[in-house]
Amino acid sequence: MKRLSLSEIATAIGATPETDPSFSVSGVAPFETAGPDEISCAASDRFISKIAECRAGALIVPRGAAVPPGTRCLRADQPLAAFARAIGLFCAAPRKTGISPHAVIGRDFSAGEDLYAAPGVVVGDGVSVGARVSLGANVVLGDRVRLGDDV
Repeated sequence: MKRLSLSEIATAIGATPETDPSFSVSGVAPFETAGPDEISCAASDRFISKIAECRAGALIVPRGAAVPPGTRCLRADQPLAAFARAIGLFCAAPRKTGISPHAVIGRDFSAGEDLYAAPGVVVGDGVSVGARVSLGANVVLGDRVRLGDDV
């Protein structure tokens, strides 16, 4: 089971940890059903007024929102958008890897680990791409193009 600290989550979603940045959670859940091992979101006054009743281990809240003392929270300018990014940290789809037989790859091509090239991809001569690169359908890379990691 994947666990992330509030500090790691804050960095990934553009938020600021207010209390206990080393506290870790193993998932995300709706405000009403979140448990002590999950993070949730209280983005509006309707939810902020119910924080004391929430069982979540941590909450994403707006900057400047008043929260009960001791509440583990991450403060964000746009808490709903930050929560959506947090969901992605725990619920990301598995990455595809490999080169489609319907891709055309030029001479002297080099790639890092976990490359994905979808059908219709055309790669020119002397192209170099880094690790974890995903080339969607019909992408064209001309001769001598260089891409870094995680593109």
